[in-house]
Amino acid sequence: MKKLEKKRVILTTTYSEYKKISKTARQCGLVPFFFGCIKIKFLKFKPLDKKYDWVIFTSKNGVNAFFRGAEKGYINDKKIAAIGEKTAVEIKKLFGKKPDFVPKRFNSKDFFKEFKNNYNLKGLNILIVTSNLSDNFLKKSFTTDGAIVDNLVAYKTLRPEISISKKQRLVKNIKNSFIVFSSPSAFKNFIDMVGSKILKDAFAVPVGLKTKKSMDEYGIKSFFVPSESTFDCVFKSIKDYNF
Repeated sequence: MKKLEKKRVILTTTYSEYKKISKTARQCGLVPFFFGCIKIKFLKFKPLDKKYDWVIFTSKNGVNAFFRGAEKGYINDKKIAAIGEKTAVEIKKLFGKKPDFVPKRFNSKDFFKEFKNNYNLKGLNILIVTSNLSDNFLKKSFTTDGAIVDNLVAYKTLRPEISISKKQRLVKNIKNSFIVFSSPSAFKNFIDMVGSKILKDAFAVPVGLKTKKSMDEYGIKSFFVPSESTFDCVFKSIKDYNF
């Protein structure tokens, strides 16, 4: 294949996330292109009157939703865990404290395995801050090992509206571009918005094994799977990829 002079990367995140990560993409010599497939709606929730030992955040959106909705100072006397470096940074930024636990690998299975190896789960009270689309893997896993677990659905992941002009811009720019899907919902929303045939002209990259699994279910081949589930790793991998 002929070497690409410019590597365009199509990002399917929220616009607020795009504004942040597009800077990193440019620093890697890539050309970012926004095609949002995710819309976040923060939810109101009842006061948390239960005394949890741990609060687990699975995403930056969960951190922001909790910060908006929880009683001020609620987590001051609780231990905090974060799945992912960016989530940990957001916790420090909003709550002023570093998480007590961050796994070496940023996915649910490795998170649970590492957490279990470090702490006795029996009788531990855990609150998992999550979205309406999250699976119950963590809750089931912790409960099976004796923890007392509640899920707090703090935000909804929605599909944004798509205009004709937005779709036309995508069609015009997708050929020989890398398109990055940061979550199963971003990928599925993309399929609902424009279909799967358009991906034959692009290099589809999943961020994380769950997203790869969703792509596999639709028969979409991953061009590569990054070694870490982070945008930094994705961008570096694209930059260094030789055709």
